[in-house]
Amino acid sequence: MLLVAVGRMPFTEGLGLEGTKIKVEKGFIQVDEYQQTAEKGVYAIGDVVPTPLLAHLASKEGIVAVEHMAGQKDVRPINLRLVPNCTYCDPEVASVGLTEAKAKEQGYDVKIGKFPMSASGKARDPWRRRRLCEDRQREESMTRYSACTSLARTRPS
Repeated sequence: MLLVAVGRMPFTEGLGLEGTKIKVEKGFIQVDEYQQTAEKGVYAIGDVVPTPLLAHLASKEGIVAVEHMAGQKDVRPINLRLVPNCTYCDPEVASVGLTEAKAKEQGYDVKIGKFPMSASGKARDPWRRRRLCEDRQREESMTRYSACTSLARTRPS
């Protein structure tokens, strides 16, 4: 199996931002917590802002921007530490919150729990034997980081 990742980048050149107050850094449009740029009334979301390039996050950024434009009083900015992330591979990997290393770096006591993936119906096929899932949990905030890893894959003969 081979994984090739070529990366993604914002496409902001040629949008005519030069004559505005909109700030662009490393190709990304800078926004506040409500997705508003430095140009009053101009908002940016999705792959042109410096947040993870995820469709579900871009959708939420759009909701926050529209609610703010409409003048709603109870608009809640997005907490980027609570945005689920995924890696499409085999086995699949999902995460939310801090990584184990970042949690330790910030002084949290990290506890690691393990259970066999054979408990999962999706993992019960012969292609996914002996998978193990680790649930890494920051004790204080209960933010979870989960990753499923394959210890050994055996293909049926």
